[in-house]
Amino acid sequence: MYKKALTALCLLVAAMGANAFVAPAAPTMRAATVMSMSAAPKVGAIATASAALLTSAPVLATEGTSEAFGIDSPLGFWLPLTVIVFINLIFFQWARTQPEGEFFGEYDERRK
Repeated sequence: MYKKALTALCLLVAAMGANAFVAPAAPTMRAATVMSMSAAPKVGAIATASAALLTSAPVLATEGTSEAFGIDSPLGFWLPLTVIVFINLIFFQWARTQPEGEFFGEYDERRK
């Protein structure tokens, strides 16, 4: 039962994907068009630019705080930054005390 269903599915996918191996049609020559000074190209450019800007607009939502990213006090910015810097300082102090060399690549000459 499952073998027949899998075989039918494979054949269906192969038939649908066969178009990927067809050579593209020869390019056709188009007649040159005269560019007119209309507003149509400007509208297309504005629509394209506004789509990009509107998709990123929720990131800058102020949520009534009048501050970007919804941070309503300086503490919301400085506290996480201070914690990150403090942890990095502790880590780098610890890293200085560690021996140099490769951890996995060293060869212990005592063991033969």
